[in-house]
Amino acid sequence: MDINLDHLKKSYFEWATNRIKINKKNDYVEIVTPFVDQYNDAITLYLSKNGDEFVLDDDGYTLSELETLGLDFKQKGRRQTFFKETIKNFGIEVDKNNILKASSKEQGDIPNVQMRLTQAIITINDMLMLSRSNVSRIFLEDVTNYFLDKEIPITEHRNILGKSGSYIPFEIEIGRTRKRNSSIFKVVNRPSGSEFSNPLFNIMDTMEAEPQSDFFVIANDDKEISPKFSQAFKNYDIDVLPWSEREKWILQFA
Repeated sequence: MDINLDHLKKSYFEWATNRIKINKKNDYVEIVTPFVDQYNDAITLYLSKNGDEFVLDDDGYTLSELETLGLDFKQKGRRQTFFKETIKNFGIEVDKNNILKASSKEQGDIPNVQMRLTQAIITINDMLMLSRSNVSRIFLEDVTNYFLDKEIPITEHRNILGKSGSYIPFEIEIGRTRKRNSSIFKVVNRPSGSEFSNPLFNIMDTMEAEPQSDFFVIANDDKEISPKFSQAFKNYDIDVLPWSEREKWILQFA
């Protein structure tokens, strides 16, 4: 099948032209682009003049929404690295108010600036499309960094030989002292009613091998901890530590 490139270019131009909406406000121009965000809403940009520069920005919407969903780009780790690389690659910046912006002194360059900023926003929003395993790794990284930020010495990725004869992985351990047992943690990103069995089995399988250790579960309660999940561990006197309450429970490990 032959492809008519001129027709293809014309079709794309008409699509982009018909889908884009430009609205003049008081001291800025609102540009509703043909591209959508994670909610399938049109990505909206705002054009203003600052001195001799034309500035396009997202009014802080992108990072505000991602932080609401539990994605914080300010904390060191994979997300921050990904974010910094993205804004660098697309030639945009983020100001102190978490507003993504790009600028040019040439009015004719505005479409290029608009496309760079739009593509950067789409790329950043793609963080939400990470696989479940990647999201779990990011949550574990957040937990690990939190302990380190609190100057609490930890061991990462401890494998313990369980009663089943298999080595069971635990994400974090705090060593034993003369005053307290060691603390061993399972980190659970999705504490739903169907997700308790594996971490609970892991703990029950290794308790006899670690008589001088206390076991805990750190659960990401960004959405909610299922009552069924919490009750399963409560039945075995295992504490479930909600991530949102970390400033409270961290004191017992400091």
